[in-house]
Amino acid sequence: TEATVDITVLDVNDNSPSFDDVTYVKMVCENASVNSLVLSLTASDLDLGRNGELTYDLTSGNIGGDFSIDLSGNVYLNHSVDYERTTLYTITVTATDRGNPARSTTSYLLIEVCP
Repeated sequence: TEATVDITVLDVNDNSPSFDDVTYVKMVCENASVNSLVLSLTASDLDLGRNGELTYDLTSGNIGGDFSIDLSGNVYLNHSVDYERTTLYTITVTATDRGNPARSTTSYLLIEVCP
């Protein structure tokens, strides 16, 4: 028995995500409201479909879990910041695509705390 199978490859996960900026800098004061938006990060991926869909994660430097990031790259203040405890957060942000295997890239978020 013989069969012919046609396979169409729509996209190969050959592009890594990239952020608009290598480093983002933002100031947050001690009196900033909890759950307030700190800033929005933007990354993109040239791949199609799931290979180009991104998730974001704060992978290091988020002391005490004071910040969070959503699926759209919006960074929020989870807890009040304290200038006497931390004057500067240096947070690594990772954008990962949903390809298999996944590809990722990092950027840095510097958050200065003002009293």
